[in-house]
Amino acid sequence: MGLRQMRQSVILPEEYEHTLLREAEKSGLVNVLSSPADELYDPIELRQARDHYGSILDRKASVRQNIFRMLLLFDEIIIDAASPGYDYQQLMKSGAFNIIPFEEFYYNNAVYKDGHSELAAHLKPVIVPVAEKDLRSYFHQLPENFDFHALVSDLYDYTLLETKIPRKYYQVLEQNRALFNARQQRWFVEIAQVGGMSIDNQEKHRFLSDITGHILNLYESLCW
Repeated sequence: MGLRQMRQSVILPEEYEHTLLREAEKSGLVNVLSSPADELYDPIELRQARDHYGSILDRKASVRQNIFRMLLLFDEIIIDAASPGYDYQQLMKSGAFNIIPFEEFYYNNAVYKDGHSELAAHLKPVIVPVAEKDLRSYFHQLPENFDFHALVSDLYDYTLLETKIPRKYYQVLEQNRALFNARQQRWFVEIAQVGGMSIDNQEKHRFLSDITGHILNLYESLCW
């Protein structure tokens, strides 16, 4: 029985995405679309701003070289949040690229697919280090020598593997929830005023739901 070759994919970092689209624009493979927001700016100033940002990207020779290496080394290059400000028709006609509509991604919920638990456990070593960096902003108060990695690891399990959060984290979570609520109070009021969730419910749930939502987004993007 022959070995099945695994498809080699890589998710393109945001800086690389901008450079790739810049090169595609220069080659005529994508075109910039006008936006209603463009009318808020002077056309000359808007063009100058775009040209200035384009010149910054043009100077990033090492990024362009790395993109070229990726195109040679990987079977699939994934841009998980491609800008909607471009017309991709010519890029698709080249036959080397595929554009997946946002709706297809949005309704492709990995959590409800068969084998989810096994996949979540398999991807945990990849996702937790990224989540650990991103979630630091939610925790402004931690005990000395606190194992933050272990906390994020257990929050990952709680979010994706349906485990309980260990009681040893309750105090840390409550302290940082209170700090989070104080920082977000202005937004809580605005959301409540436009008919959204009440301030009381936001104070009870937003802290943890934001954290679990962030972990879910990382997981679903990687599954996609």
